[in-house]
Amino acid sequence: MKKEIEKYQRYKTLERILEVHTSAFEDRPEILEMKTSFSAILTLIANLISKLMQPLNDIYQHRMDIRERFKETLRSMIAIGLHYAVKIDDKPLTTLLTKYRSDIDKANAYKLYEIGVHVQQLLTEHIESMQGLGITAAELTAFTDELEAYNMAMQEAGFRLNNRRTWRAELKAALAQSDTLVKGRIDTFVAHTAKRFPDLYTEYRMARYRRRSAKKSDADFGSADISGTVYDGTTGNPLENVTVNLIELDHVVETDLDGVFLFDELPAGDYTLTYHCNGYLVPEAVQLKLADGESLVYDFTLVPLEKGNTAA
Repeated sequence: MKKEIEKYQRYKTLERILEVHTSAFEDRPEILEMKTSFSAILTLIANLISKLMQPLNDIYQHRMDIRERFKETLRSMIAIGLHYAVKIDDKPLTTLLTKYRSDIDKANAYKLYEIGVHVQQLLTEHIESMQGLGITAAELTAFTDELEAYNMAMQEAGFRLNNRRTWRAELKAALAQSDTLVKGRIDTFVAHTAKRFPDLYTEYRMARYRRRSAKKSDADFGSADISGTVYDGTTGNPLENVTVNLIELDHVVETDLDGVFLFDELPAGDYTLTYHCNGYLVPEAVQLKLADGESLVYDFTLVPLEKGNTAA
């Protein structure tokens, strides 16, 4: 969110400058409408940023707590099922449940739910024959309830993530709209009226271009961007503080609370993305080709290191 906030703040400064020089808009309804539209877009951007700054740690922690409890219960249910499968010498069922038992720790959130559903179905099918193996109908009902609670926690987190994806798309569109308005109309208006309103011109130009350092020429800036989201390969949750490097420009960013990264104002060209995070395997670099004005989205998943393996 850092770059989005910085851009919003820059444009907010331009808005304040325009507001001070109200005489430049007198008897110019189309220009006044332009300024009003600009303010409305900035209000929308401010609202979207406010929504996106709200942390999701609470919902992720809640889902993680439910998941860990569910895994323990699932292990117990699988153990009972295995006992029964061995007792009746059902080799396919034994093989299946043995695989489920080994998959629990490495299964992602959705695969874990699929395993739970199948185990629940198997136990329900054979519950009468399992009465002497340490499971009752009441315990199976409790397991079913826990399974549904886990499913609801996943759905709630997914719903909130989808909302944030929508807000991010709306924010990106609003920022693009503000870019078009500033570059296509406001810049032109201020330059056109420079002689009549020199103070407006001077203040506007200083605020508009002050961020570009002497080290960068206009050729270093473009209209394309690369963005994406980084996910944990086990939990499916977005990963914060993943380091993403754009090799050719030596640009480095970190993912935010939603696992999102962004490189904007890029010129067209071929780029290489690398990324790493402590506790995860280092994936291969990604080669991307970016056209002028293109918005390229690249999501990826990091695989956690095996327990006891500290190599990155």
